[in-house]
Amino acid sequence: MAKIMKIAKFCSDLNLTSELSFCSLTPELAYQEDSSSQIIKFARFVSITPFPEVRESLTTSSNLLKLTQPRSTDVAEPYDFAVCVQPTYNYANVAEFLEWLEFYKMMGIGHFTFYNMSIGPRVSCVMKSAAVNAETPITILKWTSPIPDDNVLHLNGQLAQSNDCAFRYRGLSKHIIGVDYDEFLVPNYTHARNFGELINVLDTLWTSERRTGSLASYQFRMGVFDTSFENFPNSRNNSTPVNILKFGLYDFKTYRYVTRLEFVFPFRRRSKLISKPRSVIEPGLHWMDEAVGDEVEFQVPPEFAYLHHIRRFDECMDCINLPQRGDVTTHFYASELLKRVQNMVVTLARECDLE
Repeated sequence: MAKIMKIAKFCSDLNLTSELSFCSLTPELAYQEDSSSQIIKFARFVSITPFPEVRESLTTSSNLLKLTQPRSTDVAEPYDFAVCVQPTYNYANVAEFLEWLEFYKMMGIGHFTFYNMSIGPRVSCVMKSAAVNAETPITILKWTSPIPDDNVLHLNGQLAQSNDCAFRYRGLSKHIIGVDYDEFLVPNYTHARNFGELINVLDTLWTSERRTGSLASYQFRMGVFDTSFENFPNSRNNSTPVNILKFGLYDFKTYRYVTRLEFVFPFRRRSKLISKPRSVIEPGLHWMDEAVGDEVEFQVPPEFAYLHHIRRFDECMDCINLPQRGDVTTHFYASELLKRVQNMVVTLARECDLE
């Protein structure tokens, strides 16, 4: 039998006079107990009620949700592309982070949001550095899952995080991308050399084939570049630590790991998305969950771009025995990427104790 539970929360909002006001936020949560005594929860709706006066006790609350009024649709968003990184636990590889960060900046990312569960001090220093933020602003959000239930919210609350990302950037960025630190969304440089060019190519492809519906999301298939596969010739051995002050081309993950499983995973299996915040209600993780109106998702052919997932792929214990193929597309971007990373290392070496 379903039961109803109401939990009082609070939110803050900036009104037209830019004065901080408060309201109550009361989600109504339906839940039921099954025969195994497990509680299954279903969010129903959220009601927001203004307070006539600000309660003094609320001004010290540390869990306020600021609601922003999205820009009018005829006002351009400040950013073309923004990245949200899924909740991060125990991440401390500063060399790999700089490669990842500069790659996405090179692709045209104008803003980053990181959902922090546990990030190492040097990576955290890079994220907070004034030099980094002067070029591309970064927001770091402390993140904890509201309920310990991966079946409901996915790993570390990723479903809630992806929704937060979409609403956070609505009116601020035309597109959002959700990836992890070992994932590189790589355009085929014969079609496009950054995300702006890629979207233009994909939009043209969509309309040229006379498809119906306007686009809310672009879904990209995933290729596994298993780190147990053979490295690119002359590149650094996996067991050799990186000397970040002497960072070279052969230290890049995107340069070393260019052998993948021959097949690219099918759509909806570990795919990743570029979404339009104005056009999605729930962006989803591997496919679009819900769009605004009748807008649709474009399943992008991998010859235009696909996700390079560079990791030891635990789901495939015998990957080493499966058919493989090389893909050196990332080498096209390597020289410019190296300049960017080396410049950032020089800038941050003392501030962030890089070694």
